[in-house]
Amino acid sequence: VRSVPYIVMEYVEGHTVRELLSEGEAVPIPEAVEIVSGVLDALEYSHRVGIVHRDIKPANILFTVYRRPVLADFGISAMSGPRDTPNELRGMSVPWAPPEQLVGSRNAEPATDVYSLAATVYAMLTGHSPFETPGSSEGVYELARRIVKDAVPPLGRPDVPLSLVRVLTVA
Repeated sequence: VRSVPYIVMEYVEGHTVRELLSEGEAVPIPEAVEIVSGVLDALEYSHRVGIVHRDIKPANILFTVYRRPVLADFGISAMSGPRDTPNELRGMSVPWAPPEQLVGSRNAEPATDVYSLAATVYAMLTGHSPFETPGSSEGVYELARRIVKDAVPPLGRPDVPLSLVRVLTVA
């Protein structure tokens, strides 16, 4: 008998963080912190059992009818550690992918999810991912180059506490 790992999740019919950002507007700081707090619970548990999500982004954070955030779409998740084949880490979403994933790392590590969640919080606070230029028609290669080579751009919001700015910059 062959064992096949699987994840059972609740059915969530609701809105996503992506829809919150569809207007290009920033989410109020207390709301962004509340959303990320709910996602961190799910992420902490999945990392503790050895699962790396690998595709955290605004479209994969849903809200229940009670406005509780739910981390969804574990479709390209992987067990922590090195991969045997290079193709095992395909399927990432470039605006939310960490530099090491873009340059071909074959490891699935929790740090990947930390980066992607921080990029998602950055988007909640600014209306766009950290390295995207609003209104630009640039391609994914230029975006990937900036993610790999450039420092995290400033949030441009003086109302964001410096402690949160530091957390996002380090993550």
